[in-house]
Amino acid sequence: MSFRFLLAKLHMDSLTHQITVRSVRKCLETLPIGSNALDYAYDEALKRVKSRELPSRELAMKTLSWIVYAQRPLHSSQVQHALAIEIGKKDLDPENLNDIGTIISICAGLVVVNEQRIRLLHYTTQEYLVRTGPYHLPNAHQIIASSCLTCLQFNVFAHGIPYEHEGVLSDGTNLYSISRSHCRDRIKPHPLLRYAVSYWAFHSDHSLEEDVASLVAGFLGDRHIVSWACQVLLHFRGWGYAAIMRRSLG
Repeated sequence: MSFRFLLAKLHMDSLTHQITVRSVRKCLETLPIGSNALDYAYDEALKRVKSRELPSRELAMKTLSWIVYAQRPLHSSQVQHALAIEIGKKDLDPENLNDIGTIISICAGLVVVNEQRIRLLHYTTQEYLVRTGPYHLPNAHQIIASSCLTCLQFNVFAHGIPYEHEGVLSDGTNLYSISRSHCRDRIKPHPLLRYAVSYWAFHSDHSLEEDVASLVAGFLGDRHIVSWACQVLLHFRGWGYAAIMRRSLG
């Protein structure tokens, strides 16, 4: 998308929120030109987001936090699940899942879906939000870290994934691998899990909030959950063997 069409789209999004002829005319009179025009348009879009009622505003800011600061592109279902997580809860309530169309609509034209990937409108949107993130999205890493750690501590994962015995080596070493079928069945309903297990530490390291530290302590203090997280990480990285046990054949 060219800068000209990008700017035109942002201005049209702004105009569609005006409800009187006078407000439309006033908006047109104040549209900027020149090098600062894009920043102005993005500023106005963020103002529209922040002017929404509290539930919609919080949802939109969480959405932007995830998309801007995620360390890899996110599938739309991952964002839906990330936004549905209630921090500290042990299960995901399906009734918290938002329709992807609703998520897009509350973000004032800054977010789009392309081939089931949810992303920002333009690379300049990313540049703008990273540059202004400390002001607009000051708690982004806290939001992401808390959601990742809560996901990792869901009840469904509390007992890990069974191992399957693969055989015995000549020196008496027993080989066990992750039960792939159990792993797939346990993971499939939780699309955010792959991101959570890979990046919880990164986002936690960038957050200084006490509630994140508490979630980290809870995660690392439960050896069953830590073991399970390692199993899942190995599964996603395609490593077949997750445990080696030594036992005498005699």
